[in-house]
Amino acid sequence: MAHFKIFTGPMFGGKTTKLLGAVERDVLRGYNVQSFKPNIDTRYSATAITTHLGAKLKAFSISSGEDILEQVGASDEVVNSIAVDELFMIPGAADAVVYLFRCGINVYTSTLQLNSIPEPYKEVMKIFPWATEICVCPAICTICGADAYYTLKTGGDPGAKIEVGGSDLYEPRCFCHFF
Repeated sequence: MAHFKIFTGPMFGGKTTKLLGAVERDVLRGYNVQSFKPNIDTRYSATAITTHLGAKLKAFSISSGEDILEQVGASDEVVNSIAVDELFMIPGAADAVVYLFRCGINVYTSTLQLNSIPEPYKEVMKIFPWATEICVCPAICTICGADAYYTLKTGGDPGAKIEVGGSDLYEPRCFCHFF
């Protein structure tokens, strides 16, 4: 039976680290896994899913959910699992991964669930009902050290709902220090 695992939460919560761990387990099972990342996210690498601590996984750099379907369809081997990092940044990714899940392919994704306003991302709202497991990964509040479930935007364009950045633009915050 296929599964659909979502690793979500604020920035700096370890979502991508958990994603890479799940992929590693499928690789050890002998599964063919394809990995994807948004082409707008080149913070650490243009061709690899990369954690803040430097762990890497080779990935296709894509601009849309259609790109995911094209890559999976073009594979010479049966694809057992896919991993999508930063799904919220990829237009149409939700429809693509739900389709692949319904075809029997395991889906792993890491994604923010809320922007810094805070509002849920459209792509994320579309995948939650399909998840067989949702792991909320809290970060550590930069003010008090409590579990942080929100991302505060501290720089960049205040009106941009998606703006690639790191600690230069974003900080994890607990409920009290976010609102």
